[in-house]
Amino acid sequence: MFRDEIDPLTKYERPPVQCYHGGQSFRYCPNFKCDFSVTTNVSGPPASAIKAAKEQFIDIEHYPDQDAWVPRCHFADYIGFHPNQIRLGNGASEFIDLISRIFKPGTTWRPYPSQVLYLEFERAFTNAGLLKTESSNANAEITVIVNPNSTTGDYIEIDELRKIIAADSKSTFVIDESFIMSYGPDWIKQSAMQLIQEFGDRVMVLTSWTKVWACPLLRLGTLVSSEKMIERIAEIQAPWTVNGFAQSFFIAALQEKDYFKEMWETTPLWNAEMRKLFKEIGCKPNENSPIWVPYVYVDMLTQEIATKAHRLAFDAGLPIRLCDDFHQPAKVRLGVRELKYVHMLFDIYKNDKELMEMIKQAQ
Repeated sequence: MFRDEIDPLTKYERPPVQCYHGGQSFRYCPNFKCDFSVTTNVSGPPASAIKAAKEQFIDIEHYPDQDAWVPRCHFADYIGFHPNQIRLGNGASEFIDLISRIFKPGTTWRPYPSQVLYLEFERAFTNAGLLKTESSNANAEITVIVNPNSTTGDYIEIDELRKIIAADSKSTFVIDESFIMSYGPDWIKQSAMQLIQEFGDRVMVLTSWTKVWACPLLRLGTLVSSEKMIERIAEIQAPWTVNGFAQSFFIAALQEKDYFKEMWETTPLWNAEMRKLFKEIGCKPNENSPIWVPYVYVDMLTQEIATKAHRLAFDAGLPIRLCDDFHQPAKVRLGVRELKYVHMLFDIYKNDKELMEMIKQAQ
């Protein structure tokens, strides 16, 4: 019973968020069926990790490990680093915020190679007083690379990444690899973590495990770098940012030897099918993105077509991500999803005469 018999949600007006993220619209979506607006692993979360998290309720009266030492040790063995080179956090977003605060206000930074970037970087870096410059500015003191790019899916191979870092000796490289695990069984060898020994303090690699383990409600992220840079982060990271449920989930998920196999096998097939269907209706998926990337970035030709496609998907209970907040109003991004929902969405598009005519006129 409400205090005055009025639902609080009808009494208050929600202010706008500072930085909009996908994965929110499903709450308001009529007849919700499948969320294409997020890029989480289509396999869903590991069952053993869910079980481990649930079992932590027995310790709910106790504080969790304040700096997540135990999961850091497990992760160290998993990737072949020392736990002193690792921090565990509340998603990659926590580390983006922390990284922004270890540099002095006025420090210059650039997104590279594209201005299209995960929005938390600009929010956090601006709030910390860091100065954004053009991608072409080789004198920037910080270079941010999201690899693969979390919007477009564009990917830089590790050998090319090594050349970029070697050629720009003035810059610290902050590399977001939240989807590198989708690469395949050799993903650790392809990770920028392999460049830390070579370039030391100049490479910081952050990862959102929220995506690949499909656990955004828990929030899990890692940061890997030199011991010196990790110590600087540890000095300003609050204790207990990773709750006990998340820590247990993380440890158990690392033990799942076969969990990624379904993702590695199905994602390229379903990605390819989604690209084919978009091309059939006259739109342009980004062919520069490898098909192992778990989302599809699509040029819908005009802002009006992208907005129309976004609305049709939402009304059908199949929300997609409109990329206007990335300053790409004619583009959409869709997470790779089960084909029955993919075909459901494209049946809606193909049967909408207005949308098909808009596409035809824009070609």
